[in-house]
Amino acid sequence: MVVFAAAAAAAAGGTFSWNRDGFFFERELQQKRDFQAQEMHIRQFELYREDIRDLVQLTVRKMDNYLLVNTLQLGFCVTLFTDGRPVGKEEEVSALLGGEERGALLER
Repeated sequence: MVVFAAAAAAAAGGTFSWNRDGFFFERELQQKRDFQAQEMHIRQFELYREDIRDLVQLTVRKMDNYLLVNTLQLGFCVTLFTDGRPVGKEEEVSALLGGEERGALLER
């Protein structure tokens, strides 16, 4: 009977040791998985921020181009109003400056 109890105790000790090693191994894997998920969330939000930055930069670039074109149109209109009609072929000059004049004055 004593031999049987000793064998049972040894088996229980071995089982406990095996479960303990498995528990720590599982915990380590779970911790690495959690850290990896956090890193993925951080990278995802960095990509969102980068997308927003790109969209804002695109809008700023477009507005810079519009500013340049509108400044040129306004300059043509001021020249037309102060110096009169430019010398040249009347049809071509009138078509070019007339459209820009209306466009620049109607801009808001």
